Amino acid sequence: MADNSIDNASLGKSLILDAVNMDEALAELLKVEVKRLKKLVKEDAFFEEAQKTHTLLRYIIMALTLTDEKINVGINLCKNKEPH
Repeated sequence: MADNSIDNASLGKSLILDAVNMDEALAELLKVEVKRLKKLVKEDAFFEEAQKTHTLLRYIIMALTLTDEKINVGINLCKNKEPH
């Protein structure tokens, strides 16, 4: 039982660290794409590129939601609970 507890805690910590690293990268990408969208709006023919950027922004936000879930699962593993 103690070995299982150690494995769960190690796995939980790894999940949390991976999620935090991913969040940092996604936050930087989000920042860059928002700046890009602001720049595109100033151009005359921006519609198509703005749509692509907007779609990318939505994907980044969805990915941030997934990393939040990874952190929750990691915390639950560290607390020796079953992930849900």
